[in-house]
Amino acid sequence: MSATDVDRFRITTWPGVVLPVPPVIMMPVDLIGDYLVYERPATESTLAEELAIRGLLAVETEDRESVAAFVRSHGAISRPASDLLLEVTEPERAPGAKGVYWGHVAAHLWQAQLLASHVLAHLEGEYVHPVWEQFGLANRQPKKRPARQREAEEQLAWGNFQQALNLGLEWYHARVELVIAFPTFDPMPMSGIAPIGLYSGLCMQILNLLTEGIPSHQCANTKCGQRFIRQQGRAEAGQYRTTGVDYCSLRCARNQMQRNYRNRKLKATK
Repeated sequence: MSATDVDRFRITTWPGVVLPVPPVIMMPVDLIGDYLVYERPATESTLAEELAIRGLLAVETEDRESVAAFVRSHGAISRPASDLLLEVTEPERAPGAKGVYWGHVAAHLWQAQLLASHVLAHLEGEYVHPVWEQFGLANRQPKKRPARQREAEEQLAWGNFQQALNLGLEWYHARVELVIAFPTFDPMPMSGIAPIGLYSGLCMQILNLLTEGIPSHQCANTKCGQRFIRQQGRAEAGQYRTTGVDYCSLRCARNQMQRNYRNRKLKATK
């Protein structure tokens, strides 16, 4: 993106600092036909670091097993798809069917992938409108566009991003909660709002990525290739390297070195 384009509109976050991501609700889940059935007990789970780019982008949102595995490991998305960019039509329910239609959950993960990909492109100094084209939300155009058209496309993409991300963040606000431990039920906050779900937690991580403004890396491990900001496994006193790193984790680095050693040894024997 050229400096001229950047000067025409500014991207800011509020309050402008990295915010802690509160725990999200976690529930056992079974995939029964087209439905994700959540069961008690409900607990709270802290999201894995950089889940919004490390694990989320690998989810195959057209595969119900992949969707179920992700929410089973990281948190519940139990509300129907609403105010999302992807329209989902749930088939007529069979008598006695219960749970959340898996397509609604997939739509939330798909939109989180779009928002995360938008931020990654921006942090790498690229135009963001092509990301929306890749996700099928904009008509594909020739790469060479008039400057005014590209500027208009960028502003539209950012406007859509702003609206979508802010809706995902609307659950986060100051409040007081009363927790009552009923004899026959799990202790749950009585704040008057639903417990925060996985989608909102991912949106908060995406906001933090934008706030920090640190470009991502792609893991050089040939069996991995995931995006990451901070390398895991070598932190000292909570400090993580964000530059000059090729691997997302110490384990990936060691595995690739072992793989390279085996390949060199194999070539030497031929």
